[in-house]
Amino acid sequence: IAQAVASALAQGPVQKRKGVSPSVPVYEYDGTFYAGADSWPNSRFRVTSTVGHMWSLDFTKAVNDNQALDPIELYTAPTVHLEDPRPRMTEHLQAEATGCHVLVLWLDCDREGENICFEVMRTTALHLNDCGDLPGAYDGNVYRAKFSSLAPQDLQNAFLQLGHPNLAESLSVDARQL
Repeated sequence: IAQAVASALAQGPVQKRKGVSPSVPVYEYDGTFYAGADSWPNSRFRVTSTVGHMWSLDFTKAVNDNQALDPIELYTAPTVHLEDPRPRMTEHLQAEATGCHVLVLWLDCDREGENICFEVMRTTALHLNDCGDLPGAYDGNVYRAKFSSLAPQDLQNAFLQLGHPNLAESLSVDARQL
Protein backbone atom coordinates (compact mmCIF):
# COMPACT_ATOMS: atom_id res chain seq x y z
CA ILE A 1 0.00 0.00 0.00
CA ALA A 2 2.83 2.42 0.84
CA GLN A 3 4.22 2.55 -2.69
CA ALA A 4 0.73 3.01 -4.20
CA VAL A 5 -0.08 5.86 -1.78
CA ALA A 6 3.23 7.63 -2.37
CA SER A 7 2.96 7.29 -6.15
CA ALA A 8 -0.64 8.53 -6.21
CA LEU A 9 -0.09 11.55 -3.96
CA ALA A 10 3.38 12.73 -4.94
CA GLN A 11 3.52 15.94 -6.92
CA GLY A 12 7.00 15.06 -8.14
CA PRO A 13 9.57 12.29 -7.79
CA VAL A 14 9.33 9.63 -5.06
CA GLN A 15 12.50 8.41 -3.38
CA LYS A 16 12.63 4.89 -1.94
CA ARG A 17 14.98 4.10 0.93
CA LYS A 18 15.55 1.50 3.61
CA GLY A 19 14.23 2.10 7.10
CA VAL A 20 15.07 0.42 10.40
CA SER A 21 12.85 -2.57 9.60
CA PRO A 22 14.33 -4.97 7.07
CA SER A 23 10.76 -5.85 6.04
CA VAL A 24 9.42 -2.53 4.75
CA PRO A 25 10.89 0.37 2.76
CA VAL A 26 10.14 4.07 3.18
CA TYR A 27 8.94 6.28 0.33
CA GLU A 28 9.54 10.03 0.54
CA TYR A 29 8.25 12.91 -1.54
CA ASP A 30 7.36 16.59 -1.35
CA GLY A 31 3.79 17.80 -1.67
CA THR A 32 0.92 19.68 -0.09
CA PHE A 33 -0.83 18.48 3.06
CA TYR A 34 -4.54 19.27 3.33
CA ALA A 35 -6.51 19.44 6.58
CA GLY A 36 -10.05 20.62 6.09
CA ALA A 37 -9.97 24.01 4.35
CA ASP A 38 -6.31 24.55 5.28
CA SER A 39 -3.27 23.40 3.34
CA TRP A 40 0.47 23.31 3.92
CA PRO A 41 2.49 23.42 0.70
CA ASN A 42 6.11 22.28 0.70
CA SER A 43 5.42 19.42 3.12
CA ARG A 44 7.76 16.43 3.27
CA PHE A 45 5.98 13.07 3.34
CA ARG A 46 7.26 9.71 4.59
CA VAL A 47 5.16 6.68 3.68
CA THR A 48 5.84 3.24 5.10
CA SER A 49 4.00 0.09 6.14
CA THR A 50 3.48 -2.35 8.95
CA VAL A 51 3.63 -6.12 8.62
CA GLY A 52 0.09 -6.70 9.88
CA HIS A 53 -0.62 -6.51 13.58
CA MET A 54 2.33 -5.28 15.61
CA TRP A 55 1.07 -6.78 18.85
CA SER A 56 -0.65 -9.97 19.94
CA LEU A 57 -2.72 -10.35 23.09
CA ASP A 58 -1.77 -13.09 25.55
CA PHE A 59 -2.03 -13.94 29.21
CA THR A 60 0.77 -12.85 31.51
CA LYS A 61 3.68 -15.23 32.04
CA ALA A 62 2.42 -16.12 35.52
CA VAL A 63 -0.92 -17.26 34.11
CA ASN A 64 0.65 -19.13 31.18
CA ASP A 65 3.05 -20.98 33.50
CA ASN A 66 0.38 -21.99 36.00
CA GLN A 67 -0.65 -25.57 35.15
CA ALA A 68 -3.05 -25.78 38.11
CA LEU A 69 -5.15 -22.79 37.00
CA ASP A 70 -8.89 -23.42 36.78
CA PRO A 71 -9.96 -22.48 33.22
CA ILE A 72 -12.76 -20.29 34.60
CA GLU A 73 -10.08 -18.01 36.09
CA LEU A 74 -8.91 -17.13 32.56
CA TYR A 75 -11.97 -14.89 32.18
CA THR A 76 -10.54 -12.47 34.73
CA ALA A 77 -6.84 -13.17 34.24
CA PRO A 78 -4.59 -10.22 33.26
CA THR A 79 -3.43 -9.92 29.68
CA VAL A 80 -0.45 -8.27 28.02
CA HIS A 81 0.36 -7.13 24.49
CA LEU A 82 3.43 -8.87 23.06
CA GLU A 83 5.43 -7.86 20.00
CA ASP A 84 7.28 -10.05 17.53
CA PRO A 85 10.74 -8.39 17.59
CA ARG A 86 11.95 -9.70 14.20
CA PRO A 87 10.50 -7.07 11.87
CA ARG A 88 11.60 -4.30 14.29
CA MET A 89 8.35 -2.43 13.61
CA THR A 90 8.37 -0.41 16.85
CA GLU A 91 11.86 0.92 16.18
CA HIS A 92 11.03 1.49 12.52
CA LEU A 93 7.83 3.46 13.12
CA GLN A 94 9.32 5.48 15.97
CA ALA A 95 12.30 6.44 13.81
CA GLU A 96 10.03 7.49 10.93
CA ALA A 97 7.68 9.44 13.24
CA THR A 98 10.53 11.43 14.76
CA GLY A 99 10.38 14.98 13.45
CA CYS A 100 6.96 14.52 11.83
CA HIS A 101 4.00 16.73 12.63
CA VAL A 102 1.14 14.63 11.28
CA LEU A 103 0.33 10.93 11.12
CA VAL A 104 -2.03 9.76 8.37
CA LEU A 105 -3.07 6.13 8.73
CA TRP A 106 -3.63 4.21 5.48
CA LEU A 107 -4.62 0.77 6.71
CA ASP A 108 -7.27 -1.67 5.53
CA CYS A 109 -10.74 -0.23 6.07
CA ASP A 110 -12.00 -2.95 8.37
CA ARG A 111 -11.89 -3.61 12.12
CA GLU A 112 -8.46 -5.22 11.94
CA GLY A 113 -7.17 -2.14 10.12
CA GLU A 114 -8.65 0.10 12.82
CA ASN A 115 -6.94 -1.98 15.48
CA ILE A 116 -3.59 -1.64 13.72
CA CYS A 117 -4.22 2.13 13.53
CA PHE A 118 -4.24 2.30 17.32
CA GLU A 119 -1.16 0.07 17.57
CA VAL A 120 0.68 2.50 15.29
CA MET A 121 -0.64 5.51 17.22
CA ARG A 122 0.52 4.09 20.57
CA THR A 123 3.92 3.33 19.06
CA THR A 124 4.50 6.73 17.47
CA ALA A 125 2.65 9.23 19.71
CA LEU A 126 5.64 10.29 21.80
CA HIS A 127 7.83 10.70 18.71
CA LEU A 128 5.61 13.06 16.72
CA ASN A 129 6.18 16.80 17.00
CA ASP A 130 3.38 18.62 18.78
CA CYS A 131 1.75 20.98 16.36
CA GLY A 132 -1.37 21.92 18.30
CA ASP A 133 -4.78 20.86 17.13
CA LEU A 134 -5.00 20.61 13.37
CA PRO A 135 -8.45 21.04 11.83
CA GLY A 136 -10.27 17.70 11.84
CA ALA A 137 -7.44 15.79 13.53
CA TYR A 138 -7.87 12.98 16.04
CA ASP A 139 -5.90 13.67 19.21
CA GLY A 140 -4.26 16.75 17.72
CA ASN A 141 -2.36 15.42 14.71
CA VAL A 142 -3.68 12.01 13.58
CA TYR A 143 -5.88 11.34 10.55
CA ARG A 144 -7.37 8.22 8.97
CA ALA A 145 -7.69 7.66 5.23
CA LYS A 146 -10.69 5.61 4.05
CA PHE A 147 -10.31 4.03 0.62
CA SER A 148 -11.69 1.04 -1.24
CA SER A 149 -9.10 0.62 -3.98
CA LEU A 150 -5.49 1.48 -4.76
CA ALA A 151 -6.43 3.37 -7.92
CA PRO A 152 -4.63 6.74 -7.86
CA GLN A 153 -7.88 8.73 -8.11
CA ASP A 154 -9.40 6.83 -5.16
CA LEU A 155 -6.28 7.43 -3.03
CA GLN A 156 -6.23 11.12 -3.96
CA ASN A 157 -9.91 11.46 -3.03
CA ALA A 158 -9.28 9.69 0.29
CA PHE A 159 -6.44 12.11 1.02
CA LEU A 160 -8.74 15.09 0.47
CA GLN A 161 -11.38 13.63 2.80
CA LEU A 162 -9.33 12.43 5.78
CA GLY A 163 -11.30 11.24 8.78
CA HIS A 164 -10.57 9.77 12.20
CA PRO A 165 -9.55 6.35 13.49
CA ASN A 166 -12.43 4.49 15.15
CA LEU A 167 -11.64 3.43 18.73
CA ALA A 168 -14.83 1.35 19.12
CA GLU A 169 -13.94 -0.81 16.10
CA SER A 170 -10.41 -1.21 17.40
CA LEU A 171 -11.62 -2.28 20.83
CA SER A 172 -13.95 -4.85 19.25
CA VAL A 173 -10.85 -6.60 17.86
CA ASP A 174 -9.21 -6.59 21.29
CA ALA A 175 -12.40 -8.06 22.78
CA ARG A 176 -12.47 -10.82 20.16
CA GLN A 177 -8.82 -11.69 20.88
CA LEU A 178 -9.60 -12.27 24.56
